[in-house]
Amino acid sequence: MFTKKTTLFLWGVLLASCAWAQPEMKKDTIDSILPIWMGPENTPIEITDRMVSSSSSVAHTDLLRKDIQKLNTGQDVPYLLRFTPSLVTTSDAGTGIGYTGLWIRGSDPTRINISLNGIPLNDAESQQVYWVNLPDLASGTQQIQVQRGIGSSTAGPGAFGGSIHMNTFVQMAKPQFIYQSMLGSFHSSRSSLYFHSGQQKNGWAFSGRLSQTQSSGYIDRGSARLKGYQGNIEKSWGAWKLQATAFGGNERTYQAWYGVPHERLYNEGTQALLDFAIRNSLTEAETSNLLNSGRNYNYYTYPNQVDQYQQHHQQVHIRYKEVKSDFHAAVFHTRGAGYFEEQKLQTSVYNYGWDAFYSNVDGDTSLHETVDVVRRRWLDNHLYGASVDQTWHWQEHQLTIGGMAMLYQGKHSGEAISVTPTPIADWQTPYYQGTSSKTDHNVYAQYRFQRNAWNVWADAQLRAVGYGTVGTDNDLRHYDIHDNLLFFNPKIGATYGINTHHQLQVYAGYVSKEPNRSDYVDNAMSPKPEHMMDMELAWQWSHPLARVKVNAYWMQYRDQLVLTGAVNDVGAPIRMNIPNSYRRGLEMELGHVLGNGWNIALNTTLSQNKVDQFDEVIINYTNGYEEQLIHHQHTDIAFSPRCIGSAILDKQWKGGWNWRWMSKWVGKQYMDNTGNDGRSISAYWVNDMQLSKSWQVGKMHGDVAFWVNNVLDRRYATNGYTFSYIYEKTVTERFYYPQATRNYMVTLRIQL
Repeated sequence: MFTKKTTLFLWGVLLASCAWAQPEMKKDTIDSILPIWMGPENTPIEITDRMVSSSSSVAHTDLLRKDIQKLNTGQDVPYLLRFTPSLVTTSDAGTGIGYTGLWIRGSDPTRINISLNGIPLNDAESQQVYWVNLPDLASGTQQIQVQRGIGSSTAGPGAFGGSIHMNTFVQMAKPQFIYQSMLGSFHSSRSSLYFHSGQQKNGWAFSGRLSQTQSSGYIDRGSARLKGYQGNIEKSWGAWKLQATAFGGNERTYQAWYGVPHERLYNEGTQALLDFAIRNSLTEAETSNLLNSGRNYNYYTYPNQVDQYQQHHQQVHIRYKEVKSDFHAAVFHTRGAGYFEEQKLQTSVYNYGWDAFYSNVDGDTSLHETVDVVRRRWLDNHLYGASVDQTWHWQEHQLTIGGMAMLYQGKHSGEAISVTPTPIADWQTPYYQGTSSKTDHNVYAQYRFQRNAWNVWADAQLRAVGYGTVGTDNDLRHYDIHDNLLFFNPKIGATYGINTHHQLQVYAGYVSKEPNRSDYVDNAMSPKPEHMMDMELAWQWSHPLARVKVNAYWMQYRDQLVLTGAVNDVGAPIRMNIPNSYRRGLEMELGHVLGNGWNIALNTTLSQNKVDQFDEVIINYTNGYEEQLIHHQHTDIAFSPRCIGSAILDKQWKGGWNWRWMSKWVGKQYMDNTGNDGRSISAYWVNDMQLSKSWQVGKMHGDVAFWVNNVLDRRYATNGYTFSYIYEKTVTERFYYPQATRNYMVTLRIQL
């Protein structure tokens, strides 16, 4: 809907409108309105733990606590960040509650580094963050910084598209008690209690949070039941500060992972649905479910088809801060355990390592090679670590030296908890199991020089990764993998203030990243690590009533891992290294105080995201198994829209009333790297509206907000997957994750 010409025209109109901004029109300045979308001028309260300052040349956006609470409706963190530049979100259940994810500059969640208080949240093996395990994390968060590109040195997997740094040590001078509640469509609700003791005279401070979130989901049966907690203890004495935190959650989510087939989403008729059912060997009951569902179809019907997992984090930090020296050390532990349960009908007993067995039904003994199985696939893991860093300040110079050491230990196993008909003899369980171990050590040094209009910094990190995993996979293949990698990740940047209004920034960085667990286990050919060079150039213009920033970036990849259609010997898709690919883009941000209570903010990303060349693999099953290659050149990288944008129009009235219209547009996305329009997700433009009222009664402050999400009732999808094969003819299967149509939400916040 929004072409590049249309987007540039709108930008021209908005930039021209800056010319008539008059200071006397409004007492507010650009720093006091919508700081969430304004970029680096909105300086966090305290720059700690991998965050960068407002003058840094790293492209970033800061959210303070007040900004976070404006959008904190009970949805997961990705949806709270959805209006920041170059960021796209998705939700399996379509509501933003449950399994959600985010992409930055087209880079998928495995390439985005997430840290909390400087401690990595990314799973060591999959390299993702599963936000569903940490429900309502935003209610206890002080600040969030979203860095785009490589950014500064991070702990854990390399940042290939961006990084998100969160600080949960909330600073409050006085005691506070906050109650938050949400009710919405699809039986969605959230209740949250938060308290903070304030800073006591003896240096102690305590805070805590309890929350419960639930939703039935837009997708059929896509329910979520989430519980979260957080507790902080702080003690200050002189220049020293001790901080300890424990947080985590327990989730029970009905699976909506399968997606909606193209034939069902676009309602292509009964025959098309029947053809899909035949191709995919659906049972009579499964076919009936497909025929009688709508765009919110869910393949799963087994009542207990759930993911149940809990994750618990503990961190202890000690800090020392004086004029010329800062010291920080931390120890941490993350504990995760859980399973997903699923039903497999008429599955071969040989898939579980069993021989054909006998059962006794009503006195008759029968031999079985196929059975109905209910199974649970377990994860059980620990992450241990410690970090230390020291900063020295003298005149215009600053030097930081630090490091971190981590050890991950994980177990993978599967058990059959029910077999129908029941075998006479006991069956083997677990039917697969394996163990994994990963060490991740890094040291880094960062030097900063600041004089007059110049701010120059250099950052270098040395990272050593050791990974080993051995056992039997879910498909009964044995694996025994060991790999040791050493990476050097340098970065350099500079900011130059031309005058009080204009600023130039330049950045260059190089980073390497290890493959994830599935790359190692599924790929018979040893995958190679990925590498990226990131170069950026930015210009910023600031005025008391307006701010404009334009940032150009070029991210050049070597050996990027992508899906090519290749599968392993049991049909599981695998990623392959491709020699060259790149992302080139232009990020533009604008904030403008229009006057009379009106404010506007806009950001747009225009980009090219290309694979130089790769060979698509299609399997021909017509006469056995045969691989056919299709060569592609200069095609778009999957899930990398050429245009991403957000716009927020805000109106404030006396008496605490506020109205806000929020728009998000995302261009067409290809679901693979072939550039085939038939395997793409259509562009979408979604609008949300909020009407809120704030009031003060004595020491009690209240906020109530009425939300209409997807006001224009658009039917759109944000994510999907596709695969092709040949059986007499070429068949391409396409699956999508549709999002909720128009829906409503009311939020209440009471603060004492």
